[in-house]
Parts: sequence; structure tokens; C-alpha cells
Amino acid sequence: MLNIIQIIALAIKKNQDNLINFFAQQFKTNSAIFYSSLDVRRSDFKIAPVDANCFPAGFNNLSKQGFVEAKKVLDVFFKQQQFDKILIITENHSRNLHYFENVAVLQHLLVDYGKVFLGNWQLEKKQEFSINLSNINLTTNLEIWPLSRVDNLLTISDLDFTPNLIVLNNDLTAGLPQIFSNLSQPIVPSTKLGWYQRSKNRHFTCYNQLAQKVAELLNLDAWLFSTYHDFAENIDFKHKIGLEILAEKAQNLLSQTKQKYAQYNIKQQPYCYLKADNGTYGMAVWPVFEAEEILHINKKDRNKMHMLKNSIENHSIILQEGVSTADFVDSAPSEMMLYLMFGQIVDSFLRVNKTRNANNSLNAVGAEFLPLSQLPQQHFLQQNYSDLVLVQQLIAQISSLAIAYE
Repeated sequence: MLNIIQIIALAIKKNQDNLINFFAQQFKTNSAIFYSSLDVRRSDFKIAPVDANCFPAGFNNLSKQGFVEAKKVLDVFFKQQQFDKILIITENHSRNLHYFENVAVLQHLLVDYGKVFLGNWQLEKKQEFSINLSNINLTTNLEIWPLSRVDNLLTISDLDFTPNLIVLNNDLTAGLPQIFSNLSQPIVPSTKLGWYQRSKNRHFTCYNQLAQKVAELLNLDAWLFSTYHDFAENIDFKHKIGLEILAEKAQNLLSQTKQKYAQYNIKQQPYCYLKADNGTYGMAVWPVFEAEEILHINKKDRNKMHMLKNSIENHSIILQEGVSTADFVDSAPSEMMLYLMFGQIVDSFLRVNKTRNANNSLNAVGAEFLPLSQLPQQHFLQQNYSDLVLVQQLIAQISSLAIAYE
């Protein structure tokens, strides 16, 4: 009996020409962004993305081969462009060394194409870090410089450096700073994709619309590689405002999922996630199995759902069908992470978290990262690796288009 990876891969192989033509036409007018990352969950009966990030902060988890693949994609881009002064704009963290390891790898990826400096508009003086990256044999001292603006250009005045390409590695959760207004330098990805205005609901609406078109080409049920979702706004967890609306929407989503489970004779209990519609870093994420749980949410969970990164209050919620992972590493649940550049997968690895269970979000304290290549041969993902690559590529293409549509 075929498993879910084999079922989708077989449909891809049978309809490859139609798929190639579909995506070629779509990408002609909807270009994939500079980079992105996807969280992908596989159960025994479906495989689907559950999150998409336009400002990925895990390049430190790239394998050696992933680093090589990223360089191949960047080589093509920089041969077509005349950029030789590159500024990477960082997040505002001061203690998260894993984030700065990510920045160090990103800088190392770009250094062959010109001068590359790091900057942040909120710094008053230069910050320095010593970074050691064993996965790509890199030890470096990281320098992050304060940014200033001259006319319509961002500069590092301490270095007399004015970039002709800005790579944004800050998700702008706190808003779009005035310093970015009407710049003449190109910024990738666009500041319009910052979390101050980006919406997960909008992304997954676009994804599902595209998934339906692809499913028709494959003669498959789009639900096999997508998730149901809904949206609610003007929610105030702190003061318990709008919880009845959330509970009603959750009940509808759970009922819809239950019907699909019955169609496929799935015996699991359906559940959904409540997530901040414009949040990241695994904050404001809560699994719900019964709608009644929302009406009786405790103070700890209310506080968790109320606040986002940078102390931004959370009032918009996406409700998303939960996908219980079937992938484990030494009894610890895991999920796939895909790293993309210009819509092409440069690496895929597992986020593993032994402190969580198969239904939980794994983007939490205790998460570790493992290249798929390090899985034992008897692991399900290794046994189905060639088919898995096809399915990952399909999901990556749909997600890249959905981001472009946003």
C-alpha cells in the first residue's frame, strides 16, 4: 500500500509536464523572493506547510551541502545583477547567539560577491561577537554597525559605506521605521512582507487557492498537501474579549476536519492551532482539541497568546488545522524545515524537540536541528527520500507563489 509521500510523488511524475508549464507561467509574473523558509509537517495521511517565513533566521542550520546549493543559486543571481556593496540588516537581539550564527552564515554566503557589512538602525555603537560554526568550519568575528541615512540612502557612516543592495534579515514585527521610507536602494525581501502588515491568513488563503489548482492537475485532493484555516480579529485574550467568536470558529474548523477524517477513515482526534496572524518565533501559538477549551483558557495561556515579540499585543488570530507529526528521531517528534532562495530549496533539515509531543508546536525551547542526511537509512524519510524531494519541491513552489501573491 502506498504511503502519502508515494501517492503525491506518483501523481507528480504522471503530470510533470503540466506542472512545469503551470509553474513556469505563474512565476513569469510572480517572482519568488530572495529567501524564505517553510515548516512542513507530515502525518500518516497528509503532508503540508504550517508556517512560512520571509526573513529566515536559521541559516546556521545549513549543512555543508546546503551551503553549496545556496551558493549555486546566488551565483546565478549575482551574475545577472551588478551588486557589489551589500548591507545585511539584522534583528535587534543582543543575547541570542544562535541568531547571530545565522547572520554569520548569511554574510559568509554573500562575501564572494562584494563587500558585505552588517547594520542595524537602533544601534548607537558597533556591536561585536565571536562566532564559531562547526557545521561549515567557520570561525569569525561579527561586527554590526549603526546605520544612518543620507538623503534617500542608507549608509554606515563610520565606514563611509553606501550599499547598492540591502538584504533584510529583520522581520519588522514592531513596524516599518521611518529610516526605510522612500529609499532608492533595492531591499530584498521587500519591507512590505514585514510582520507589521503581513498576514498568515492571507498567505494560507493564497496557498490553498494555488493548491486547489495544482490538485486539479494532479487529480488529487488538495487537502492532502494543505490545511484548513480560518481567521478572527479584534480578539483580546487579556480581557477575554472575542473568545466566544474564536470558540465558534474553532468548532466549525474541527467539524470540517472531522468530516475529512471520516472520508479517509482516519481514527485520530482532530485539533487546531490558534496562532498570531502576524507573529513569529513560535510565540502566541496554542493547540485546541475542543472548542470549549477556548472559553475556559487559563491566565497563563491568555498571557502567552496576548503578547508577541517586541511587546506587541496580539489581536488577530489564524485558526489552522493541526497536523500531528509522524516523524520521530529517537522517540522525539520532528518536523521538516525547508530553506529556499528564489523559490529553490537549498536545504532541508529536521527541527527535533524531545520536550514536546506529536501534536505540539516544535518551535520552542529544546528544539534541535538535524540534517536529513544524518538520519539512519531505515528512517521513513530516508527510505522515501527521492519521492520526498519531489513533494518538498511541489510544496516549496506553491508556497513561493503564495508569498509572491501576498
